[in-house]
Amino acid sequence: MKKRITSLLLLFVFFAATSYGDLMSEQEAYNAFRFGEDKGETIALIGNSAVDVYSNEQGVDTASSVNVTYVNNANATINESFEDAYTTDYGIGGETGTFEQQAQSFSTSKNVYSPKISVNIKKVGTPTDDIILEIQTDSSGKPSGTLVHENASVALDSSEISASFSYVDFDFPWNVRLNATTTYHIVMRRTASRDSSNIIRWSVKSGNAYSGGSQNERNSGTWSTDTNIDFNFKVYEAAGNYYVSERNAGDTVEESFLNTYATGFSVDGGPGNAEEQGQEFELSSAIDCSKLSVQIKKEGLPTDNIIVEIQTDSSGKPSGTPVTGTTVTKAATLISTSYSYVDFEFASPVSLSASTKYHIVMRRSGSKDGFKIIRWSAVNTDSYADGDKTEKRQGSWVTESGYDHNFKVWEAGSTEVQLISEGFTAKSVPDDAKIIIFEEDIHNITLNTDIKAYIRRGGEWSSALTLSDFGDYDDGRRILSATADLSTLTSGTELEYKIEVFNNDDLKIHGVGLSWE
Repeated sequence: MKKRITSLLLLFVFFAATSYGDLMSEQEAYNAFRFGEDKGETIALIGNSAVDVYSNEQGVDTASSVNVTYVNNANATINESFEDAYTTDYGIGGETGTFEQQAQSFSTSKNVYSPKISVNIKKVGTPTDDIILEIQTDSSGKPSGTLVHENASVALDSSEISASFSYVDFDFPWNVRLNATTTYHIVMRRTASRDSSNIIRWSVKSGNAYSGGSQNERNSGTWSTDTNIDFNFKVYEAAGNYYVSERNAGDTVEESFLNTYATGFSVDGGPGNAEEQGQEFELSSAIDCSKLSVQIKKEGLPTDNIIVEIQTDSSGKPSGTPVTGTTVTKAATLISTSYSYVDFEFASPVSLSASTKYHIVMRRSGSKDGFKIIRWSAVNTDSYADGDKTEKRQGSWVTESGYDHNFKVWEAGSTEVQLISEGFTAKSVPDDAKIIIFEEDIHNITLNTDIKAYIRRGGEWSSALTLSDFGDYDDGRRILSATADLSTLTSGTELEYKIEVFNNDDLKIHGVGLSWE
């Protein structure tokens, strides 16, 4: 299979003047979007929310956006990498022996939309199969087998690999979202049977030189970790040319205990018998919870993982049963040496009930080590009214009612994206308008539920328009359109459009067309 290259499109807004006498068709908007054809008085190129919009260099307008990120794919930059001089190399499946796949864990310091991964590889002999690169989520420091997103997998024909080591790009069908300070794994495998003469090899540096992750190798179906070596790789960050929704952008803290800490309790790994730490809490109303934040720090250089989850209650103590979807793993290397709130973000919001006891539980994947510790801040008074601190010792939970851990429980916001244009001025009062949106799903978007559109005339917004799908204009990118009767709105010649995204779903908006008559 050949490497897939996704074309790059600039983000445009188009509008038609009333002199045309009719509404712009989807085909006319498409032509303007793809080929720069002018429909109306001008074509405008949108920058991000802080940048002016230049109307085909004929005038200046501005666009406003709330809770959206402007991403430019044309000038992708390296966000995270390990490019140290390699000392050896490992085969990626296909050889004799029992090993099947190779992997490298990593994390990013901020939320990233990644268009591609590059790895330093070469071929030996003449392999003819495909090499597959994936980004998988983490399971106790090893690849979970689950893609971070359905598009986080790329197949490349081995014939495209050089006989000398070089960085090879694996371009995703569209950008893959990576959450900040979250452990992921670059996993590489092949489609061929084992062959000791025709091999793909990935360069490796010995000595644990990369602090953000480790090598993993799969043998006979089982993953093993070698913390002393790391594969060479580059994780790219997209840099623009469309608006993309930010999951959890409108979240609020629903329940918390944010007192000034007096002490900190070690989460396994440290001296004493403590194996896990917990904090009981209760909500006054039911919520869809998007993430947890806990105030923690590290001492020494722990290299294992921290696991945080919400567990149900059993007689005032954690039950051992996590609420589905709340288990999140982070690398201890990402934690600061000073106390700070660290987010543990769920893949999607999780429903929590009102007046129900829950427990935030924190544990680690490593063995006890008195010099490599993770501490969770606490106060030494029973200040939090809706729960107590708990601690697991030698397999049994103990309630410590004189202490409480610091934490935040976040409620998912209902509107993640609100993209609002600046005003367009018609030559006379328009009675009808059409909006055309060039949109690309990242999650499965349901029209008129997850995405809604509005048009404003004379300062008054229309009700939500009924968007229809007019088919794809490119692979995975579609044309959405709706018409609006403006005659019942406040009279005026000023028009604006608004696009909203709901339900924690991600998408890309490549362009918007607005016409009126």
